[in-house]
Amino acid sequence: MPISITLFAPPNGYGPKLNEMYAWHAERGIKAVRPPNLKRGRDYFTVWQFETEAVAEEFRERFGGESLVADS
Repeated sequence: MPISITLFAPPNGYGPKLNEMYAWHAERGIKAVRPPNLKRGRDYFTVWQFETEAVAEEFRERFGGESLVADS
């Protein structure tokens, strides 16, 4: 999966928003791919991976985060 979207993980979790993220994937018939969370200092970030930039951008527009493209 070449494109990753990283999102700040709230200290108390995403709550219902996490279900929305999984539903977003299911509605599009794509598998939700989440490698281990990242930790930077005291903060945690969730990572969602996508096969295309277009789908990753659609996710980012809906849920926020930053796009990271893997080097080829």
